[in-house]
Amino acid sequence: MLNPSAICLSIRFVRGAGDAPGTEAAALALIERLRPTRIEWSYITDREVIARFKQTAPTFVAALNTIAPPGHAELFEGTPIIAPWMTRFGRPDARVPYICQNNPEDLRVRIAQAVALIADGTADTFQFDDWYGNAQMLSFGQPCFCEHCQREFALYLGIDLNYRAYLRGRGFTHTAEILEAVKAEAVPLWEDYRRFQRQTVTRFFRRLRGAMDQALARPAELSVNGSVLHFGGDLNAVRPFISYLNGETPDFTPAGLLKLAEASRAQNLPQVVSFFPDVPAAAYHDAAFVGRVNQAIALCYCLGLLPLFPYDVYAGNEPDGALKARWYGTYEEYAAPYETVRAHPEWFTDYAYDAVRIEADAVTVVCRHREDAARALTHCLDAQGQWQTTAMPARDATAHIDR
Repeated sequence: MLNPSAICLSIRFVRGAGDAPGTEAAALALIERLRPTRIEWSYITDREVIARFKQTAPTFVAALNTIAPPGHAELFEGTPIIAPWMTRFGRPDARVPYICQNNPEDLRVRIAQAVALIADGTADTFQFDDWYGNAQMLSFGQPCFCEHCQREFALYLGIDLNYRAYLRGRGFTHTAEILEAVKAEAVPLWEDYRRFQRQTVTRFFRRLRGAMDQALARPAELSVNGSVLHFGGDLNAVRPFISYLNGETPDFTPAGLLKLAEASRAQNLPQVVSFFPDVPAAAYHDAAFVGRVNQAIALCYCLGLLPLFPYDVYAGNEPDGALKARWYGTYEEYAAPYETVRAHPEWFTDYAYDAVRIEADAVTVVCRHREDAARALTHCLDAQGQWQTTAMPARDATAHIDR
């Protein structure tokens, strides 16, 4: 299970041959040097590759959502739905379509993926990206109107109604027309359809977790993509079924990470942090950027967050819409804070942050012992990520620290 001193590395894919960043050889070389305790959020399905990773990293967190997607979500006019952020993934003639969480085949495929990985001992921990599914399609303006949504909506209402046929009978022919009429509150039953699709998300995850728990004969560990500050959906829809969040964090300034830590603590929901690079690809290895990221890695641990090692990081899109080059950090750049954590796991398992001071580019964090509040650690992090820690009585440590 996730713990405050876990060392997390995400290998999303392996690409090509040789030893260039992104290849299996490069991933194995990094794993052997970093010695992560968890491979987080991986789309790799080759059991032999996974087995080689697990020789060093014992926990493999498998992704469920877009492995061989059936993609049954349909617009009102019957065409497949492609999420806006997926329009540049895959070939132009083979984009990755969205699943429908009301489609029993889409649920069956996800359950089959999880159960197969559990059965052969490959994985017992899972990540689900684009988890908000049917409700998310509403928010990005491409609601699903497939036959399964129509059947389930009729059951939700308790009446014999095909909503798509009903709206066609009222003159609607395209999704855009419906969404324009929604602005004028001129689409009958639309708010009911919204509520129904949000409920769909909850039902989908209840069924998925139920199957995973049964296969494991114990509660499964499931995470979804998101930040507790910028969740991208209604947390309550999946809160009973998830163990933690794993999501991109564009604001990894000390102030931004403190807000994230406070929200994580308030929700009692652990947060794995993937740093979303805010510099051009050409600056990924600049000393100033590397220093900022090292400080952020150390600060995450001090604040009870878990930072992903910056490797194989999705970096968004260029201004013209093309995918930005993925960010592959190196062991030489980012090993130092992780080696500190490896050397002193008790700093994070036994202590929790109590007070923080942000001053210019430096940060001081005071952590109290979880069982003995009179014991404290003071962590000092400079702009280059240099990390110094001292033990001192809590009353002295917090004397000049803003809470």
